[in-house]
Amino acid sequence: MKKVFGERESGTSLMELIIAVGIMGIIALGAATFFKRMESSDYEARAKTATISEISLVLNSIERDFKLRDIDAQTTKDPICSSRCKAFSIERNVRVGAGESKMTVRYNTICASIPSNMSTKFKDPMTTNNFNFTAAASNSTDVSAPGACLQMSGCKGDTYPQVQVDLVAPGGANLPNYPRLEGTRALFPNLKAKTSAASTVIGAAICAESKMGATSIGSDRVTIEAAFINAQGKLRVEKREISIPRSNVAKIQILPAN
Repeated sequence: MKKVFGERESGTSLMELIIAVGIMGIIALGAATFFKRMESSDYEARAKTATISEISLVLNSIERDFKLRDIDAQTTKDPICSSRCKAFSIERNVRVGAGESKMTVRYNTICASIPSNMSTKFKDPMTTNNFNFTAAASNSTDVSAPGACLQMSGCKGDTYPQVQVDLVAPGGANLPNYPRLEGTRALFPNLKAKTSAASTVIGAAICAESKMGATSIGSDRVTIEAAFINAQGKLRVEKREISIPRSNVAKIQILPAN
């Protein structure tokens, strides 16, 4: 008997090939999107970690200055700021030879000029204008919202907020170590310096506020806010603070090490 239909040839039809290529394309696109998001998240996580590390270094120095204040000095008993301020001073002990003396540490937020070679870093990708460090955000939960310290800086246009630390020390004093200290001044961030912070943190502001307790002498609180940019060029802000009581019931005086 003669077969009406011949034997079917084995292989892949054009339609099956098109479907397979389409599926592979979808998988490849999904994988590329996934890895791109992972890379973006990893970049922001590393930038955030570096920013927090830089903030912690400065806060550690401030906490040390508070702990080394003279407990009998009137400046220790008085609040450092009657209301929130962006500039304040701490008078602390410092070693001078075999003895000790007083050193004044002045903290302030200043507006520095944006280096010309970094101008593109300060452009908002949504508006192409420079980032506005002083604008209050409508959404308080927005991680890009400039906080109270950045808003107080007043920095806008071609400037960025920068924390400045000035040491007023007696002659022959052993100056303590401060992050980015050059001579008797430290800057955070110092975008003109070749540091890791210059590639991550693009602005920082400091502010302080004193609280008066109902039955105690109260406490001083210092806040630092630092701004960095993520992989998409958007502004992100990290905030850290410390609170130090002004009371010293035990009357223990901490002296600086040699």
